[in-house]
Amino acid sequence: MTDEGLNWLDRLKRHYIGRVVIPYAVVIGFAMQLAARIFPYFGWSAAVPALVIVLVASLPVVLVLTWVLARPGMRLKLGPGSATTGYSGLS
Repeated sequence: MTDEGLNWLDRLKRHYIGRVVIPYAVVIGFAMQLAARIFPYFGWSAAVPALVIVLVASLPVVLVLTWVLARPGMRLKLGPGSATTGYSGLS
């Protein structure tokens, strides 16, 4: 790989893209399988392709939001009564 390719992968890791996109892709896959099985039962078989298009088209939106909002060094503080993050603001 070139230095440019390594920089790109490092930037993806820093912005936690994989931590968001992989679970999102799994949920999309599960939702599509569920819709393909359940929607025809209710007579909504025409809605399955529309749902698939919406779910797949939303992936770039999730990528961009993750890239913009998840800053390097951002950590979720978990504990009793703590629902805040270690990130304060968009600056």
